[in-house]
Amino acid sequence: MTLYDDHPYHSRAFSFAHPDRLHVIAKLFGLTPAAVQSARILEIGCASGGHLWPMAMHLPEAEVVGVDMSEVQIEQGMEMVEALEIEDRLSFRWADIMELTDELGTYDYVIAHGFYSWVPPEVAEKLMSLINTCLADNGVALVSYNCFPGWGMKMMTSQMMKLHTQGITEDATEKIGQARGLMDFLAGTVDQDEAYGQLMIAEQQAIMGTGDHVMFHGRLAEHNHPCWLRDFNLCADRNGLQYLGDVDLATMMPDTYGPDVGEALEGVSDDIVVLEQYLDFIGGRSFRRSLLVKADAKPDRNVTPDRLEGMYVSGRVWATSDIGDVRTDDPVSFQAMTGAAMEVGDPLMKAMLLTLGAISPATISLDALVTASCELIGRNPKPERKQAIAANLIPLFTHRVIELSPRPLPIAATMPDKPEATLLSRLQAEMGVEVTTLRHDPQTLKPFDRALLQELNGEKTDVQLAEWLEPEGGLATIQERLEALRKSGLILG
Repeated sequence: MTLYDDHPYHSRAFSFAHPDRLHVIAKLFGLTPAAVQSARILEIGCASGGHLWPMAMHLPEAEVVGVDMSEVQIEQGMEMVEALEIEDRLSFRWADIMELTDELGTYDYVIAHGFYSWVPPEVAEKLMSLINTCLADNGVALVSYNCFPGWGMKMMTSQMMKLHTQGITEDATEKIGQARGLMDFLAGTVDQDEAYGQLMIAEQQAIMGTGDHVMFHGRLAEHNHPCWLRDFNLCADRNGLQYLGDVDLATMMPDTYGPDVGEALEGVSDDIVVLEQYLDFIGGRSFRRSLLVKADAKPDRNVTPDRLEGMYVSGRVWATSDIGDVRTDDPVSFQAMTGAAMEVGDPLMKAMLLTLGAISPATISLDALVTASCELIGRNPKPERKQAIAANLIPLFTHRVIELSPRPLPIAATMPDKPEATLLSRLQAEMGVEVTTLRHDPQTLKPFDRALLQELNGEKTDVQLAEWLEPEGGLATIQERLEALRKSGLILG
């Protein structure tokens, strides 16, 4: 068993790396990506498959494949696949990508999260070549990596920790503990009035909140090669790929970094990579999640409302001021879960946000959203009103207020009589680990909520759950915690 297997990577789901997100960005940028429901999906460096299990569960017509070089992790992944009875749609392959050519086949979506900058340069180059080989003509790939300039300081402290622990080769836990100890020591001895000391203290505080698996596979990794976006793009170009954009469109928007940034960068370049490189300078970015397509693809980043046709919308948003009469132009303040805040006076837009908030975090089709919003203000859902809502959804998406999906997510908009959670989340709750929401995000639960989640098999009412679990506060407590689980996206609809 290697040190890697002794301290395996914590495999989990990430909504930003789900094909749903890749599909949405590609479609907004004028491409025609494959339908996610029946797609062929490949993850390179999948660990035990924590990102793939829920994906395969909710995409029964898709074909999902994970590749990793850790035999231990692949075995763990296969055990979960058997427990979930999804062998017909999710398979694993134990392999070194340096030995792979075209035998994997062609895929609509390729994911390589936490791989590119954590391997030797020749392996990173091979990864990009393999992505090009495996990617369908209209396919979309995601590659995440550490980047400059933000990783400059992190690299310095990581090298310090690796120098300090270089003699520890057999005990990963000791290695991690010694590295943390070094940072505690340095933070306690540097001059806090000097810039160097302040940076060192900030690094020590950041490391305090970093899990052991991230410390071992990130900060203490043998290979950790951050790069500039420019150099990543050159590698993509060498391998028949091109940069499409970021999974988080907000990071591509100059106004995210300040009201005057767009004007300051005007005329600098028409090249999206050059412009985003400057945004990285301004934001001090340390981690990127880049989307790639084939070199001959023709993206159009001038997003128009018609590209939202057929999409589904969700919004964890609520009013923070008196709503009053929605039909008037009186402004209402809204807050999104991401922290974004806005003041809205237009009746149709207020109705739209209130509709999304009422069913949050469930999804609703664009047409149904238009109908419900118009009903709230006593208007007919005319085409021009659909156009207005779609046009307003674009900046709300790029500024992290709402989410878009190419398919309806199976999340309850209201509490069912007999609430049900997925088999995966119930198994995860039983194991005492993070559970995966229907939004494809990891969620940490308190002990009582974990116990409650395990009972949600769709056969018990809230009254029966209260009788079974006997919580302090009785039925009221059960109803409160069930609603919290629903709001987290853990109740099937």
